[in-house]
Amino acid sequence: MTVQVLTIKQFAERYALNPSTVSAQITRTPAQLPAFIRIGKQIRFPLAEIEAWEQSQISTHGASQNNL
Repeated sequence: MTVQVLTIKQFAERYALNPSTVSAQITRTPAQLPAFIRIGKQIRFPLAEIEAWEQSQISTHGASQNNL
């Protein structure tokens, strides 16, 4: 089974971010990013972790008010 992963550059492109911003967040605030794999100096973001992180970022504020 092959796990699909994104590099820092690919992850940054997905969200229209500068790769250096993502690299800085890895060092400063890694909890704000999806789980990643460090292989030596390389960072990889598993696609399944990115998708789970995206779902956790969706705001449900006001969702119950739409049903009124």
